[in-house]
Amino acid sequence: KGYPTIKVFPAGKKGKAQDYQGPREANGIVDYALNLLEQSGVPPNTPEVTSQSVFDESCTNSGRICVVMFVPHILDSLAAGRNRYLDTLASLAKEFRGKPLNFVWIEGGSQPDLESALGVIASYPTLSVISTEKKIGATQKLSWSLKNCKSFLNGVLSGSERTASFPQVPKISKTTPWDGKDAVLEVEEYPLEDLLD
Repeated sequence: KGYPTIKVFPAGKKGKAQDYQGPREANGIVDYALNLLEQSGVPPNTPEVTSQSVFDESCTNSGRICVVMFVPHILDSLAAGRNRYLDTLASLAKEFRGKPLNFVWIEGGSQPDLESALGVIASYPTLSVISTEKKIGATQKLSWSLKNCKSFLNGVLSGSERTASFPQVPKISKTTPWDGKDAVLEVEEYPLEDLLD
């Protein structure tokens, strides 16, 4: 009946369009949409980077700051430990919804060029940020906790966190996605007589 008109389509197949009755300025509309998203229970997207295309989709082509969590090798944390780290990442992604951040994760040691560019020193879990557009990044120096991760990201967003530049964004190696299970350490067995000779 009038323009501009905003319609809200709730989550689910049977949701009918509703008239938007919220604020008309940009921040109010964004807050309203984020609140609806929260109510719908849609989890934040936090993909595992296993190829250049996944990295490009989340970190290069989005025009956003990419938050990268490097998790310990599955043999070091087992599935239960890794899932706790991923829950922390999901909590961060939820907390920072509406901010210009995308969240991804990588198994520590699987992308050494990226780790080197970001100054990750094989201490996992580690949280880093990267702007592929500006070729700058930063890595959290504080100990690992949800509170410290939030503080680090707020510092990045406010500009108080120190960043470092690098000449080019490293290429991402193709890796096997995590299957959600514990890893099995493969041990080669040798006959005892071969070891004694």
